[in-house]
Amino acid sequence: SQAADRRETVVAAARALARKYHSEDAHIEKVRELAVSIFDQIAPLHGLGAEERVLLEAAALLHDIGAFVSASAHHKHAHYLIRASDVVGLGPDEREIVAQIARYHRRSHPKRSHPPYMTLPRDRRDVVSKLAAILRLADALDREHQSAVARVEAKVTKRGLELAPVAAKGVKGDLALERWAVKRKGSLFEEAFGLPVQVES
Repeated sequence: SQAADRRETVVAAARALARKYHSEDAHIEKVRELAVSIFDQIAPLHGLGAEERVLLEAAALLHDIGAFVSASAHHKHAHYLIRASDVVGLGPDEREIVAQIARYHRRSHPKRSHPPYMTLPRDRRDVVSKLAAILRLADALDREHQSAVARVEAKVTKRGLELAPVAAKGVKGDLALERWAVKRKGSLFEEAFGLPVQVES
């Protein structure tokens, strides 16, 4: 289908750009996989579709490219590198959304005082906040870049978003660091969706 072809084009272009900036393959692929998995499992909550799913995949693959410039503030460097790069399959508006999702994968939340964010139409700002919130959780689940989490089960209950990470084979311990990271990174999700994040042990 056209949508499947486009997705393949965008994902291939994002991978090529990530490689150019020496991103860590295993980490970005794991974050992509976990982000898409959470996205799919909570589809009724976010109401977003295949278009936004592709933007999330691209942002997951590109979230660390700013580290090529500098490890500190790498989320900000990622924003301008994505913005300035040609990603086949993405138009300038979509590229801006991907750049902003990557920009907000760590540190500050989207704010009124951030001009690039505020120049987006409201519905696009909503997409950035929701997808950045999902990307943060996926990134937290691979906090050590060790692919310790094989997969994650996500469900929406009265208590909020419940995440149950499943350890990869051969991983010792109880994913305590990953759980801690998810708890720390859950605040943007709560802001975007109005639901707290619970980590199941």
